[in-house]
Amino acid sequence: KQMQLAKGRGQEIAANQKAFQTFLAQAETAEQTQDLLRIPVVVHVMHAPGEAYGVASNITDEQILSQIEVLNEDFRKQLGSRGFNNLAVGADTEIEFCLATRDPAGNVSNGIVRVPYSGSNNFQLAQDINMKDLSRWPTTRYLNIWIVKSIQSGILGYAYLPETLNGDPNRARIDGLVIGARYFGSRDKQPVNQNFYLDNTFGYGRTATHEIGHYLNLAHTWGDGGCEVDDGVGDTPLCSGQYFGCPPNPARPNQCGNDRMVENYMDYSDDVCFNIFTQGQKTRMRSAMQFYAFRNSLTSPANLIATGCTDSSNNLFADTLF
Repeated sequence: KQMQLAKGRGQEIAANQKAFQTFLAQAETAEQTQDLLRIPVVVHVMHAPGEAYGVASNITDEQILSQIEVLNEDFRKQLGSRGFNNLAVGADTEIEFCLATRDPAGNVSNGIVRVPYSGSNNFQLAQDINMKDLSRWPTTRYLNIWIVKSIQSGILGYAYLPETLNGDPNRARIDGLVIGARYFGSRDKQPVNQNFYLDNTFGYGRTATHEIGHYLNLAHTWGDGGCEVDDGVGDTPLCSGQYFGCPPNPARPNQCGNDRMVENYMDYSDDVCFNIFTQGQKTRMRSAMQFYAFRNSLTSPANLIATGCTDSSNNLFADTLF
């Protein structure tokens, strides 16, 4: 999991951060009336040439749908098949995800696009914009997710913070998530007659949850530093550096005077360990949806109608499949 940031725009990004923090402070003290926010999604399967449907990076529709279900469990604090998101202090973010049933032209779609792509294996970050140019739906109307076979240096996935995109001339071309095929979907939701192409440790859908956290302006819980660096969220305990694994192996660290919240989706823990967004993270994500126009447009009533996402129930598998 990695957050890929825009480069060379330090002062502009700092100004974006400052303006957002002012907006966030007002949101934290204001009387909150919560509306359910539904985000239309399109998944671009950029599979290696010659790979048939259901083989390796050309992952099945069922594997993709299993990921959408996990996202809705995680963001809505619903009890999943492994008991994810069951901490009492966890927040229902009131954000949902829907595979689009209409493409940008209004045609019926399943929200999945399949494109043979020679750079799918060991995808290079330097090719980010070129790959996305091959298949993209408008980023102000859809959350675009690109699936590749694997990413350089063992990266599971990456996304851009909206504060780094605001004012970037390439924003509309690069906005969205890139995720390795073995980390998109859930082993827990694999039908008995299928074999999903998923990793043993990170094959339960938490990479997409983590990266969408970045997409909605969440930083890593350790703030990408030590005890002196904060993630901008008041109710996530200060911690230091990256954490890998899941207690008791390794043990939960006590850092910066706190027990580390290794269950938080914005850490680097194993998938089976994750189960919480905090109330502060909820406020920050929902504030980002309001503050940044290119996020706010996703959930407008007109866009939900145009993308076929006024009702997300058709995106979820029946329980009898699992």
